Amino acid sequence: MSDADDLAQALCAQVDGDLWFPEQGQSAQPAKDICARCPILQACYAYTLVAQPRYGVWAGLTERDRRKLQGRTRTATCAECGETFPVTSGIALPKYGHDECRAQARRRRDRNRPKQRKGAA
Repeated sequence: MSDADDLAQALCAQVDGDLWFPEQGQSAQPAKDICARCPILQACYAYTLVAQPRYGVWAGLTERDRRKLQGRTRTATCAECGETFPVTSGIALPKYGHDECRAQARRRRDRNRPKQRKGAA
């Protein structure tokens, strides 16, 4: 997540830093809500699983959330770009690790699909 373009788009960089480090008894939900809308959530999530920050809310995960995920993470390789990405849930591994890769593969598939005529079933 060190890419400057990613960081420039991060919603967390646009709000008060104290929000990401709630005091004991304070809710982390406001920070989680911002993370849920962030355009780089997936990149932040991948960074968080690798860097394992000890404190604060990262990628919408509190310290407790991250502890629950430890040991349940595995990696997969994106079919589009070949990069590895973390996977934490589900039995089947996803085929694409990035939203852009998924969209690019969908566009290529749609371009190569024969067009159906109107009225044809």
